[in-house]
Parts: sequence; C-alpha cells; structure tokens
Amino acid sequence: MSFSPPKLAIGSALLRTGLADNRFHVTDYMGDGAYPGHRAEKDEAEHYVAAVADAIGRREAIDLAAELRHYLRAMFPPDELQTVEGDPGLLARQVGFAALQRALDEALYELEERSFTAPTPTDPVFARCPSLFDRVTKDGLVRLQVGDVRDEALRGEGVFAVDGSAIYPHPMLAPARELVVELLELASAAELDVAVAIHPFRVTSVDEVPMRLLEDYWYGVRINADNLDSLDPHDIGVRTFHAARQGTIERFFHPLLGTWFDWERRSRHDSDDPVKRLYVREVRPATDRSGEPLVAALNRELHAERDTAAHCFTHVDGKICWYDAAQYAPTLAQPDAQLGTAARSRKLWRVDGSMTDSTWELLVGLHFRQNELIQEHLDAALRR
Repeated sequence: MSFSPPKLAIGSALLRTGLADNRFHVTDYMGDGAYPGHRAEKDEAEHYVAAVADAIGRREAIDLAAELRHYLRAMFPPDELQTVEGDPGLLARQVGFAALQRALDEALYELEERSFTAPTPTDPVFARCPSLFDRVTKDGLVRLQVGDVRDEALRGEGVFAVDGSAIYPHPMLAPARELVVELLELASAAELDVAVAIHPFRVTSVDEVPMRLLEDYWYGVRINADNLDSLDPHDIGVRTFHAARQGTIERFFHPLLGTWFDWERRSRHDSDDPVKRLYVREVRPATDRSGEPLVAALNRELHAERDTAAHCFTHVDGKICWYDAAQYAPTLAQPDAQLGTAARSRKLWRVDGSMTDSTWELLVGLHFRQNELIQEHLDAALRR
C-alpha cells in the first residue's frame, strides 16, 4: 500500500499561521523546545511528520524523498542534506517537514483559488459572524459600518471588528494596505458608503490581530529583553529583515536598502550548547544616488556570539563584502531579495572575551555607523 501525505484541514493551526504570515515556513517548528504560545502548531507539525516518518519506515513511501527533492533542496542547506544521508531517522524527519511544507503551500493555494468565488454563509468568517453576511452586496463585498472601524489601532493594521471578531481584507486586497487603511478611514467618517472584499477563511479574535504597522519596513523575530537569551526554536532560525526608509536626507548621503539579522543556535545537534549566534548583513544598492549602475555593492557584515547562560556576548567581528553588481538581486523595489554570495570579502576587526552589553553595542554601532536599522533591531533587547 502506498502512502500519500494528508492534506491540511481548514481548522489546521499551521494553516491559520500561514494565512496570517506569508513568510512562515514549517521548519520554524523543527527544533526542540517548549514553543510557548505556539504549542498547537508545534504539536500538529510533529504529528504530521511522525506519520510520514512512520510510512517511510514501513516502506510505504519509498519514492517520497525523490518526489519532494525540490522542497528538500530549498528548505535545507546542502551540508545538512549530506549529514543525514547515513541517518534514516533524520532523513525521514526532513522528508516529513518537506511534505508538510508542500501540504501547507497547496492548502494556501487552494484557499486563494476558492477566495475568487462568491461569499457563502458557510465561509468561516460568516459562520463566526452570521450577521455580517446580511451586509454582502451583489458584487460580493461587505458594507462597512462606523461601529466596525472605531478602533484606530485596528484601522492602522487594515482590519475592522464585528462582535469582537477581527475581519481581514481579501487576500488579493491585503497587499494594498495603504488603500485598505484609507477605505477604513473613509468608513469611519460616515460620509460615504464603503464596501470591501473580505478574507473568507481568516477570522480571529481582536486580541489575536498581529500589530504590524511597520510590516513594510521589517519582518521576522522581534528581539527583546525576554528572548535575547532564549534558545527556543521559535526565537531563532528565522531571518529578520529591516528595510530602510527612503526619501530622507540620511539616504541621500548614505544609500541603504535594508539589513538582515539572523539569530541562530551555534549547534543544531548539541542541545547543551548555550551559544547563540548573530549574523548581520547590510544591503546597499548596486547603483549610485542617480540610479546609475555601479561595479559592485559594498556591504558591511558582522558576526557575534552570545553565551545565553552567562547572559553576555563573547565574540564579535566585522568585515566588508564585495558583491558583483551583475549578480546582485536587491533593488529599491525588492530590497529583501537574496544577497547571494560575495565575490570577495575582508574581515576588518574582531573582539573575543566576555563583554558588557554596552561595550558590544558600541562596537556594533560604530561598525554600522549611519545605519539606523541596527538600533531599531536591538533597542528593545538592550534597553533594560
């Protein structure tokens, strides 16, 4: 008997997370850890992966790894794929997470396709807020009322509230957040009739609305005093990107597209290793301020290590990286495109030994002078 990995149900916790965050990947739940606040997602992931691994162990899914080879290559670095070749258990776990990511992608795509159909009373949003369906127009929009949009903070997130439930814009409308916010503002003035398409499958309590007013400028893990020394997998292993605000005097004199921050556990296999690593990669444009192409983009980068048991940084080094402009993907329109590999680099300095947070922060700030995104990322963690 052959095994087919199951589809995700509409009530899946992972699917809800995927609907809320289009940058979410299931490998966020691959490590050990308590995952406080995300236990349902972690349990669902482990249950799914265990079912796949069990089928592989019973030789009911012998072709699954080959079927998912593109997912495996995209999700895991080459060295990790090579490491597990001699470990059937770890290999089955990787295949299980690849199967889960494919199931999530397919479920999200299916919901996106279904969102083009006319609203029905059985859609999750209307099942939870039946009175809302009475406001559906002939063209499938929902008329807004003043009471829906009283909360200024929710309006700023492009969300309105009905009977304590948060209602989200249609997945095809959500990317135009400034437009959504303006429509909600118009509805709050009660001078115009405003109707919008809503997400038929996404509905939460008001308390669960992710406050992402600066989502256009940054995404990823928020570092603060509570998780600075956390090795919980939900606090590490997720790339964080801050995009630089353009059109400022600072950008004229110091062009910058954004900055990547990657917090990782030093050892993914030794659970007793208390060291946490930080990689910071600046993203500068490969054009001058007039838009003319340069030969290369010169980006400052930094690596640091923090002993989470001793609550201090123990290493930091800085370097400059030369990226060939012909192979360089980041642009003003897509600042978070992958950097690729630097054609050459030169380490400029390093410090080893237990440092106070203030000493470490000073070194980092001086290395990245004129990059305000560094402080934006670290401020909440180091202001205790």
